[in-house]
Amino acid sequence: MMRLTVWLMGVVLLGLSSLATADTDPYKEGKDYTVLAEPLPAGVAPVTMYFYYGCRACYQLAEPVAGWSAEKKIPVGLVPAHSENGLVEAARLYHALGVLGQLKHYRAGYVLFQSQNHKAQGADRINEFLDEIGQDRDAFWAAWESDAVNQRLAGSLELTRLAGIASTPAFVVHGRYKVELSVIESADGLFELLEYLVREKQAAAVSQAPSVTS
Repeated sequence: MMRLTVWLMGVVLLGLSSLATADTDPYKEGKDYTVLAEPLPAGVAPVTMYFYYGCRACYQLAEPVAGWSAEKKIPVGLVPAHSENGLVEAARLYHALGVLGQLKHYRAGYVLFQSQNHKAQGADRINEFLDEIGQDRDAFWAAWESDAVNQRLAGSLELTRLAGIASTPAFVVHGRYKVELSVIESADGLFELLEYLVREKQAAAVSQAPSVTS
């Protein structure tokens, strides 16, 4: 009887310990983040940031995200969010800069898309932008319509679809855990949540990744 009592007490204490651990988890699935029904393909960065050049919050976060990534040594991949017919020109600009090796100037695209009162618009405004960053116009417009850019557009479209991105900015950690800005109260809060997901969910993401033989 004594052994049974001791065993039962052990089970109760173990259960209480589990409850205490669960209660101390600072973030909750469905409240602070969601789990994608279908993960992003293998090979994506630990953190993927979905953005749109016309999004002011994306612009405001661009530099802080880069600084956080460098400080914490957590790579952040960038994906221009778009549909088949919406936000495509902004995504095409980003991919054209990428094909030309000019992503060091990618943040300038925010200014390009958000300067509505500029005297030049459309292709003329892009040409001014190219002159500002020292990019040859002919090379840029050749890249703009190239197969390489179209392939990258197809890739970002698929990543946008898989993550179910409806607004920007949005983040996906380890290709599976999505964080939307609507649940974040500050940049510090965002970075704390992202770092938590990077550190705590890595093993789970790997174990749940689809097998290449399935």
